[in-house]
Order: sequence, then C-alpha cells, then structure tokens
Amino acid sequence: MQIQPAPDDNTDNPAEVPIKTEVKPASPEEQRVAADIVRRLKWPVVQELFEALCSATTTTGCELVVLRDPPADANHACRYEVLFILRADNDPFYANMYHSPGSIRRGQESDQAIIDRILSIELDGVETTAIYHVRYNLFQPKRGQELTKLHVTLVRGEYKPKPGREWFPLDRPPINTLDHHQVMARQILEWLVDHDLINGD
Repeated sequence: MQIQPAPDDNTDNPAEVPIKTEVKPASPEEQRVAADIVRRLKWPVVQELFEALCSATTTTGCELVVLRDPPADANHACRYEVLFILRADNDPFYANMYHSPGSIRRGQESDQAIIDRILSIELDGVETTAIYHVRYNLFQPKRGQELTKLHVTLVRGEYKPKPGREWFPLDRPPINTLDHHQVMARQILEWLVDHDLINGD
C-alpha cells in the first residue's frame, strides 16, 4: 500500500516530550572501534546494540496508527478504535506499556520500506485503506531522541489482533500508554476533524 501525502502536512511544529539523559563520553580509541563496528552492521541488530544506538543518536523512523470501525457491540461512542501493542514486562524501557506500531529506520531504508515492514508484521496481508502521512514529530522518551513520521490507516473488514495487541477507543487510550503515543493519538483525532480522508476513501 503506497503512502499518501496529507493536505496541510504539519512539519514545522513537532511535539516534544523532553527527558534529560546523561552518558559518559567515549574515548577517541573507543570511538574508532565503534566506527569500525558500525561500518559492518547488518540489520536487524541485537537488542543491546539497538538500545545503544538509540541512546547515542537521534533515530528516525515511522509510526503507523492503525484504526478500525468499532464493532456493533462496542461500549463507547468514539468514531474509531486504535490498535495498540503491549510491551513485555521485562522490556528495559517501556515494560507493560502500550504503543502504536512503528519502527526506526534501518540503515538507508525508505519510508515505504518501513511501512511495508510494519504492515507485514502487524497486519499480515489484511486489507487497509490508503496510508496517509500526517506530520513529523520530535520526541525524547527514555530510550533516546526520535524524529518520526506519523502515518494513519484504516483496517477494512475483520482483523483479529495478534497476542499482545488490542483495540481501544481512539479518544481513550489506556492509562499505561506511552506518553508520546498518547500525544500521537490526540494528533490523529485532531487531524481527522480537518481531513477525514479515511472515512471517504
């Protein structure tokens, strides 16, 4: 599914969740060793290295807010439900926290390649509407600063989430949703008011 640009794409007013972090600088020799390792990296990398890269750099990537029409027996009045993933209880940064699907950029990966990878993992061939790019966001959560592109799509027909995935009203994320993903849910709500392209797709 090709990514569709949204009208009035907001790229100059990123939302931030600032958290200060401090690390001990690497020595010149350590930096030379790290440079040699980085040149030989192949994705995906082990978790420890992934976390180190996130803390040492500003990662870029894509987030995909996946929506659906509520079922007939829904106990809320929100127009859309959103798919959230629950992190494992041993996650070093976000244990037992919910978030939307997303990924950092692996090497020189394109936005389209990131979105296709997310779709293959989370939706596994389930049909969706067009995918719209909504805006850029600059966040600084615990793991490290992230510059990401926020996208949204709507699932067509039936889709049973994989284990650890649940549907929630878009206007009422669970309390244990990551702060910056709560921000993204609000951004999607605001965007839908002005550009409800999904509803007319």
